[in-house]
Amino acid sequence: MPKKHRTIIIGKGSPVASKHTKQLVIFLSVLLFTGVFGLRLATWLGGENKAAVNIFALWTALTACGFLGLSIRELLNIRLSKTKSRLQMLTERAGMLKQDQDDNHATITAKFSVWREDGLDWIEYFPRASRVISYDELPNLVIEVFEELSSKPWILVKAQPTRTSLIMSFQHEEDNRLTMTGADDYAKN
Repeated sequence: MPKKHRTIIIGKGSPVASKHTKQLVIFLSVLLFTGVFGLRLATWLGGENKAAVNIFALWTALTACGFLGLSIRELLNIRLSKTKSRLQMLTERAGMLKQDQDDNHATITAKFSVWREDGLDWIEYFPRASRVISYDELPNLVIEVFEELSSKPWILVKAQPTRTSLIMSFQHEEDNRLTMTGADDYAKN
């Protein structure tokens, strides 16, 4: 199965996408409320005026479809949004993001690529943040943050530096320990 990389770029503060989603939910709620109110008003004022009833019924149906589409999109992206919020917390704790204090108003972001392959979660970190964390510290910080925010253990399998990034793989189940018994267990009594 080919790996499907998802690039996640973390900027400072709350993610912009969640702000836009909240604004869209408010907009759709207002449209749905006015559509239902208009439909009730049109049927109450006169049932023979079917054009107004049909317009408001179509308005309400389209708004309900918008809510359904938004819900489906959020359900499909729930795993990615969990990962993004965990990476957001990681960058904030590590102090990786540059604050907007210079004359150019440039904010440096942190870039990650995530995928799942062979039962392992893979995270590739591209160091372009203002405070570059050492490759020895980052896997431990990822484990600390991800275990705190999820209900499963994050066990580092491998951390491999490349020329431009650090590729880390994690598993979630501890290996079974092999226990050896002594020769006394096999001796005749």
